[in-house]
Amino acid sequence: MDDAYKKCAKAASYLELYQGLQPFVYWNVTESVQEGYGPEAIGEIQEEAEVEALVLERRSIARDHALGFFISLLCHYLARQSGPSHTDAAIETVLADLDKEPPVASFTDFHLDTADIYEYINEQRQNDGLIADDPDWHQRTKVSGTNQWTAEFKKALELTRMAYVEACQRFEHRFALGSQADLALVRLLTNDELARIASQSKAQPRHAPAPPTSTTGNAVTTAGYWGKRIGQSRDIAPKFLPEFDPAHLVQAGQQFRAACLDHVRTQHASDPSKDINAALSQALNPETNPERLVERARQLWTPQSATPSPQAAAANDEAALVKTAKDLVSSALRILGTRDGERNVSLRIDAHNLRGHINQRLAALKPQHRVNYLNRAAADGSASIELDMDQSNIAELLAQTEAQLESLSTSIDAGSDGQEEKTPSADTSLSKQASKSGSSKGSASQPSTSAQLSAASGAKNSCSDVKQQEANSTSADGEGTTKPRDKTILESPFFRSDLVTGLMVDSLLNLAFPHRALRETLRFPSAASLSAASQDYVTMLERLAKTHQQTNKSLTAENKAQLKTAVKTVSAVLALPDLQNATRDDAEVTLRRTSLRLVLGTLFLLENDLVKAQTELELVSNALKPNPRGVGRASNTALGQEGEQSAVVVDDKVGRKEKEMATWGMQMRVQGQTLLLLAKACWLGNKVQESIKFFRWFVRWYSEQQARRVADCSQGEGVELEEVDMGWWDRVVVVTKA
Repeated sequence: MDDAYKKCAKAASYLELYQGLQPFVYWNVTESVQEGYGPEAIGEIQEEAEVEALVLERRSIARDHALGFFISLLCHYLARQSGPSHTDAAIETVLADLDKEPPVASFTDFHLDTADIYEYINEQRQNDGLIADDPDWHQRTKVSGTNQWTAEFKKALELTRMAYVEACQRFEHRFALGSQADLALVRLLTNDELARIASQSKAQPRHAPAPPTSTTGNAVTTAGYWGKRIGQSRDIAPKFLPEFDPAHLVQAGQQFRAACLDHVRTQHASDPSKDINAALSQALNPETNPERLVERARQLWTPQSATPSPQAAAANDEAALVKTAKDLVSSALRILGTRDGERNVSLRIDAHNLRGHINQRLAALKPQHRVNYLNRAAADGSASIELDMDQSNIAELLAQTEAQLESLSTSIDAGSDGQEEKTPSADTSLSKQASKSGSSKGSASQPSTSAQLSAASGAKNSCSDVKQQEANSTSADGEGTTKPRDKTILESPFFRSDLVTGLMVDSLLNLAFPHRALRETLRFPSAASLSAASQDYVTMLERLAKTHQQTNKSLTAENKAQLKTAVKTVSAVLALPDLQNATRDDAEVTLRRTSLRLVLGTLFLLENDLVKAQTELELVSNALKPNPRGVGRASNTALGQEGEQSAVVVDDKVGRKEKEMATWGMQMRVQGQTLLLLAKACWLGNKVQESIKFFRWFVRWYSEQQARRVADCSQGEGVELEEVDMGWWDRVVVVTKA
């Protein structure tokens, strides 16, 4: 089976990559002509990352093609057996006929069909064409034939073809890795199960009319006869395998994969092993073509399909549908982001506009996260306007979104002022005493930003002093009398919990804050890239470091200034007594403290302060380590097990358990984010061994989370971990603001 499947996979990958050659070269020529490049320059503008992205986007369809080809051949040969079905015998026959076929050619043998390309060039050289007045695209006098545009353009086409061929050769192993994962899935089935499931998804062979009977007595093959009828002069090698429509094979592979995943998951539901879960996880085949991702997102949700009533939306579970569509669009934009910024403009504009509308809808469906989603909608609108300034409807929508953000900010500030007037201070004993004596009238007025930030910056260093003074204030004989002591910054009315937290939230939600850079820094590598990296983490870490350096270079002076403000405010919140004195038994407070430290470490990483970043992130990692004494782990253990022994489950207990489960899931995400950022920080600081250690831990954590999700998921979609999951950010920042 292994040899037969490998041959099917190699043939399918070759065919899919070959089918992508002509569209790639045609697209490159048309885009280059529109951008004003000459015939010679077309072959020299290939960017390695862009060509690689176009090659890698064909992985998913190649895997489905290979799987469909194998099961369709298997069913075809099973049907030819006269007696009882013998799967092993059919596979041997498939392998024997595959060996009779000519070997799969090399990628360098790719033939480029240039008819459509030259037709486009000739159209553009006419009177109204883009290059009608460009002398580089016309015959020039006193110029040798090798320097005329025809010769230069021919060389450019060859260079473009070779750029695609070289990318195919570099990433052939990535296609082979996907085929190995699919073969492991097939091997989980018995012969009878394989034959039964394959028969439900197989593709039918393409029908070829038989040639007429030869009157001369010479044998006439079907391929040879119809080849001559359509004008092919060369002899065609006889075919030993049936021919299939490639589109039908891809569809058959998709259906077989879904049915196989469901069958194996159901069969091992009672006792799933790690090997089974890992095989199921690797057999998933997420879409890698951005155009198909955007199209699938449009099929799920469009602005016209939005439910006007929130109650109806809740009944139809529109939020989950919209979130799925947003994930698809985000995946498409991530793929497009690896290409040249001047290319694929129309698709990127459509994707940004669709995601902007989706964020607007999510802001309406989730009022508690309204500010966060509106900020994301504004970011998508700005990115779309940067690509095309002539979008009046998007510009109008962007203005409305920014107006909503300003209105929400004003209303929140007004509500904060009103609360301050009603309760002068409730966080410190000093403000309570002042309230009783009526001497705290001055605390109702809000302090200036500079005064609050200066108070915040000194707060962290004052915590130990406060604790020492509190310890000294208690008399030795245990009586409640206290001696007068100096006031500290934590007891200042300007250091109230609500004021300091509000300052932090305002600084993190400020429009000048680099939200996109923060999300890119926190972004997980894709599951495919992690599996492809195997044990060679150096290449992956170099790529992550290069991406982070590019992200830092994109920060403006305004972004950097806002980062410094955010560092001060987050440090001030971390210095609050309720966070300093909390134990790890309190899951909510632990999540808040570790999330804030994760934010602070990420901010230091964006500032290139690697020492402080590693310090904060290691504090988070240590806080989330399993407790060796078992304290605080009961809830986590209970969350990971289903079907506990309990006679009656009360409604409030169910709600509490769901809340604990959500908190635990966010803690797990914070832990994974921390390990990844620690690996980045150590690598950027030339601590190679530490970086590899943390990244190995991250990969192990990623595999465990993915295996758990595979075990809990009932469908094939949505099993991969989200590359960006800001649920913990929403809990700490957005919910606090609301």
